[in-house]
Amino acid sequence: MGLIEAFRLRGLTLQEAAHKWIAVGFLLYLGSIFFFEGSQQKTFFYLLVALPALLLLVRSTVLFRKDALALTTLMVFFGYFSLSTLWSGGDGSLKDAAKYCLYIYCLMLGIEGVTSRFSSQFIATYIVLVGGVAACAYLLAMLLGDVPVSAFVTGRYSLNQMAGWGPGNPINSAVIFGIMAIAAWWLLPNKKWPLQLGLMVLFALAVTLMFVTKSRGPLLALAVIVLLIISFRRSKIDLIVLSLGVVLIAVVAALSNLDAVVAERVASPNYRGVIWTEVLQQFKSHWLIGRGLGNDAEIAISNGMVVTHSHSSLFEAFRTGGLLGGLLFISMALLLVRHSFRRPAGYFFLLWLIYGVMCLSTNGRALIIKPSVEWTAFWLPLFLLYFTTRPSLEDQPRA
Repeated sequence: MGLIEAFRLRGLTLQEAAHKWIAVGFLLYLGSIFFFEGSQQKTFFYLLVALPALLLLVRSTVLFRKDALALTTLMVFFGYFSLSTLWSGGDGSLKDAAKYCLYIYCLMLGIEGVTSRFSSQFIATYIVLVGGVAACAYLLAMLLGDVPVSAFVTGRYSLNQMAGWGPGNPINSAVIFGIMAIAAWWLLPNKKWPLQLGLMVLFALAVTLMFVTKSRGPLLALAVIVLLIISFRRSKIDLIVLSLGVVLIAVVAALSNLDAVVAERVASPNYRGVIWTEVLQQFKSHWLIGRGLGNDAEIAISNGMVVTHSHSSLFEAFRTGGLLGGLLFISMALLLVRHSFRRPAGYFFLLWLIYGVMCLSTNGRALIIKPSVEWTAFWLPLFLLYFTTRPSLEDQPRA
């Protein structure tokens, strides 16, 4: 055996090992989002997903051969927005944008590995189990902490403020446990009643943590997803759980001032209209190619604060990328999800993606970014949905 052949075989062995490990690494990274704040999540990603993914870059030829159109559009999306930093007024960095694109590509390779080994049911179950452990830990920390429980009912807290660990932003905290709530509801049918009861309890724990954050967007998005599941699945257990939930909420509201807390939060100031009006003006002045990725919006709102982004990932795509960038983003996303409606195996990931898009529509940043809630709400479900539903190489017609 020649030296070159020996190196080739050694490389194939390393790739096979990396492909197996990256699935486990991705699951560990996915679990970390429930327990750790941003910088610690990044460490999990870099060590457990990005490093083994570098050994799998050569698999790109196989992936592109299976679906060149969608993945080429993704690469064009990465390239366009990375280059747009050159006209961002000095706010953006081409080096950083290219680095973030590489991270997202490594994430994609990790997700390809996990979907080749585990089903969507397994991943949904994993989310419920890990999220359930995290939810119990947070609630226990709340009960044993120095802050009175009544304060959590009336105040607004992030997971980090509740327990001393986890995400430090209330909205991000709610987004994460909304995913767990969707997974718990999704798994309800065709289970024995003890498991269904357990899933109902875990769903309630997730919603409780979301309520403590007082984040309107994720709670509304979760309600929409639950109604979608009930409408399309038409399962008796869905109607039973919904009825029990409505009764429970009514009882709690009658025995407490919960209705007043909700009314106060709904009536609290919302500056999205002011922000989006200014974003529209910025888009009009740079409508074709946008202001460039990384450009600071510098929008002043009435309380004296200045925001640096559109508070909507879709609007931010058009603001920074212009009409070309916005249409490229929409085309990329549609091409990656185009098989999802015909393959039931991906329905859970589709619901997760719809939920994430709704959350990011009212509080998202640019999607080319380092590991963050934008990954959790968009890139993770998008790639999970894509690799779960796209046809295999054998399914495609041969020339």
